[in-house]
Amino acid sequence: MARAKYEPASADVHTLIEKVINAYPHRFMHINRADLHLTFKDHPTSAWRGRTRLLNEFYSSLTSKKIAIEFHKQYWEECNEDQKAMLIMHELFHILFDEKNREYKLRQHDVKDFYELLKEFGLNYESANNVLKQTA
Repeated sequence: MARAKYEPASADVHTLIEKVINAYPHRFMHINRADLHLTFKDHPTSAWRGRTRLLNEFYSSLTSKKIAIEFHKQYWEECNEDQKAMLIMHELFHILFDEKNREYKLRQHDVKDFYELLKEFGLNYESANNVLKQTA
């Protein structure tokens, strides 16, 4: 059985993260781009398309980054830009910032996804092509 390999995310991931954050500053202004560690999981299959986790405890001794977002590389390579933007939005929706304790927290899904995403882009993401229209 093949083992998963991890590698730094490509430049297009960083560019698209910027576009999504800039398109929705009211939703993502609490996220400091410098706190994100972006990687690809390179494996033929994956139980997830993207995964967000906090880099605390042991990981804080390895990096000053606070949050890791991993993207399944094979899924990323098969997607169009709108699907990638939706995936990024979904992962960014997991990130909350606790002002009182000055630290990031993770938000769990409130339905199978996030209500705000479903409301804005449709139950089956039929309006996903509108994600980046605000930056055009």
